[in-house]
Amino acid sequence: MIGQVVYTNELKVINGINPIEISVQNLKKGVYFFEYVTEKGKQTEKLVIE
Repeated sequence: MIGQVVYTNELKVINGINPIEISVQNLKKGVYFFEYVTEKGKQTEKLVIE
């Protein structure tokens, strides 16, 4: 966990549910954190690739 950014994207979304797909096929084994920032705050999700 060296804190390196492997992907970043800024999206414009509309009110409601906005599904977003991110390909993780090319990521090496390890622990990754996805950070979502909205007008309501920040949320972080953990992903483990074995």
